[in-house]
Amino acid sequence: MNLAGRIKDITVPKDNVAIFWLGNAGFVLKSDKDEIIYIDPYLSDCAERLYGFKRIYPSLIKASEVELDCILLSHEHGDHLDVDSIPEIMKEDNIKLIGPSPCIDKCLEIGVDRDNMIQVEEGDEVIFEGFEVRTVFADHGDLAPEAVGYIINFAGIKVYYTGDTAYTPDKMQYAFSLKPDILIPPINGKFNNLDPLEASLVARDCEAKVVIPSHFWTFAEHNGDLAKFVKCVDSVAKETETVLLTQGEAYLYS
Repeated sequence: MNLAGRIKDITVPKDNVAIFWLGNAGFVLKSDKDEIIYIDPYLSDCAERLYGFKRIYPSLIKASEVELDCILLSHEHGDHLDVDSIPEIMKEDNIKLIGPSPCIDKCLEIGVDRDNMIQVEEGDEVIFEGFEVRTVFADHGDLAPEAVGYIINFAGIKVYYTGDTAYTPDKMQYAFSLKPDILIPPINGKFNNLDPLEASLVARDCEAKVVIPSHFWTFAEHNGDLAKFVKCVDSVAKETETVLLTQGEAYLYS
């Protein structure tokens, strides 16, 4: 069965959340009520056309196969806002796209219906039937000054997707205070992103139970030392479990 089929068919037990890694910084979250959220899905090769960044490993899912309730975009860069995939994904009227102003503007340019989009900034909250999305601070520097992170709350299970960000603990205190269960940080240390040690410090600061590293190895330009990250978590965030996902693998958290 392909990845789209596995996401659709997986049964998530009560009080659990399923997490799939799409590769790069993309994830799928599925609730025990069968609600499906995509975060920063990069499914095409548009970054090669836009920036010269060649995808090293293929996507396991096509935009035409995606079924979801909501898509979260952290910022407007092409390896997060996939301009070749978003129009296909957003063909269905019942899907909501959430993102900061530059993402909304870009999506309007590529033909997404404004009525299906929700513009957010730091501090905003969007409430759905079975989950809540809170927009939190991210520091992607001048590369994307309006970039954001998200904390998705599934009736008490909180997933903190930092988005592309530097380690700025004084401005991340609100996110830390929410005590997320699961942390998903970048670890590549490139383009104003967290490196392995800094991502581990975020895990320590927010007291995450589980950390899932992301945003490494898709492009040669991003690098990412996964072995160093594991060692750093073991050293500075001893109470946090590191979960390493292969592309397309499902992880169930209770």
